[in-house]
Amino acid sequence: MALSSAAVLAALLMTTPSPIVAMHPGAAVAVVVTDANGRALPGVAVRLCEATSQPQPSAPREYVRLLTDSDGRARFSLPLEGRYTLGLTMSGFLPTVLGPFVVCAAGQSSCGPSLVTPVRVTLPKAAFVDGAVVR
Repeated sequence: MALSSAAVLAALLMTTPSPIVAMHPGAAVAVVVTDANGRALPGVAVRLCEATSQPQPSAPREYVRLLTDSDGRARFSLPLEGRYTLGLTMSGFLPTVLGPFVVCAAGQSSCGPSLVTPVRVTLPKAAFVDGAVVR
C-alpha cells in the first residue's frame, strides 16, 4: 500500500499525533519551530507562497509572511483555494520548504495533500566550510 504525500509529510514532521485540519479557506494553521535540541526558535521567517508547477521568471506570490514568537510559534489563516508551499528561514539555519499542499474549495472533503496542524518543524543548523554552506 503506497503512502500519500500527506502521510509522509506528517510522519516526517510530527512528534505527537495531531488532527488533520480541514484545508479550506480561513482554516487556522499553527507552526512550531525548534532547533535540533528541541529549543524554540523565535524570529524564524514563515512564508506561505503560491506553489506552481511551471517555472516562473519571478518569485512566487506570497500570501502570508510573519515571524515566530518567543516560543517558536506562528499562526495564520489559509487564503483562497489553491496550491501552496510553506517556507521557513533563519540566519544560521538551512532554509526549509514544506509542500506543496492544497487548500480545497469550501464544501470539498478532500482535494489533495494537506497539512497536519500544528506543523512541527526542526530547522537544521547550517554548517559553513570556506564560506560555502554544507548540508
